[in-house]
Amino acid sequence: MIRRLLFTLALPSLVFACAATTDVAEEDDEATDEQAYTSWVDVSASYVGAYTPAPGARPGEVTSLRLRKDRSFVLVQNGATEQGLWTVKKGGAVAELRLTVASGARKTFRVTLGDGFRPRLALTRSRKTSELERAPVSCESVTCTTGMGCDVVDTDGVPGPVCNVRAPAWKTALAGYDLWGATFSGLWQLSYGAGSRGVSCGIRVSASTITCGTVGWDGWAVTGRIADDGTILGGTREGDDNYIAGRIDATGAVTLDAWRKKECYTVPSGTFCDKKEAGSLPKTAKPYEMCRTPDQTFQSGGWASGYYLECSECTPERQCIRYPAP
Repeated sequence: MIRRLLFTLALPSLVFACAATTDVAEEDDEATDEQAYTSWVDVSASYVGAYTPAPGARPGEVTSLRLRKDRSFVLVQNGATEQGLWTVKKGGAVAELRLTVASGARKTFRVTLGDGFRPRLALTRSRKTSELERAPVSCESVTCTTGMGCDVVDTDGVPGPVCNVRAPAWKTALAGYDLWGATFSGLWQLSYGAGSRGVSCGIRVSASTITCGTVGWDGWAVTGRIADDGTILGGTREGDDNYIAGRIDATGAVTLDAWRKKECYTVPSGTFCDKKEAGSLPKTAKPYEMCRTPDQTFQSGGWASGYYLECSECTPERQCIRYPAP
């Protein structure tokens, strides 16, 4: 009788011990032996991102995971939100995500991360897998509309692509000032005497225009539009009497590929036309800031117009007018 009673009392304790062992195994069956884990490679940087359920995947326990750059995380699993610190280490073909919850508890997942613009992440724990998809973390495969450019911006600790307004490269090079000059000399020989003639240009950054002429850029001139990519064009190569073509690169350097101008005058005997077309092109010139001397009115009633010159030639006496960026 005494032996039968002792056996009955011992049996429930044995059953409880077995159940506790089984629970621990299910809770942490992906965890690697600590000694082996210390030798694994930390690959956390490759896993930073915001993850949500992958399209077409079977619903899993994990519905949201945010792995921040500062190694903090936000996990939504079975409707509950947990936060703490995270790390991913890889040993051979196996990668393991460890989440240390703020309370001190730890969750371990076996993970596989795919490739591509929106890679898929498989999280496996206690033999249950959740398949998530990472939001883009780079500008790869991002196409922004004209005038916009892609930048990677951190939002809540996670990088992501954003399309921002872009100033054309040539405007960036000429930023801070609105009127620039460029001079191209030796484009053709004078028909009388010695020497040669060139073309002077004025660039209005705010208006995206360039005007080039033989008598200073504001006289006997042809105007062209400057496209966002720096291309200069005014008129057409064939057919137009007034034509200009060239480009401004990302350093601000101006290249003139073609320049042609025709002027017609009425004279007593009829109409007289003069046409000039620059040779020895293309040529490239470095731009310089342009200023203007003020107009002058004299006591005698006379008046003299101001003129444009390179800002470096201004003197305190001249009181040049400057053209800062609007």
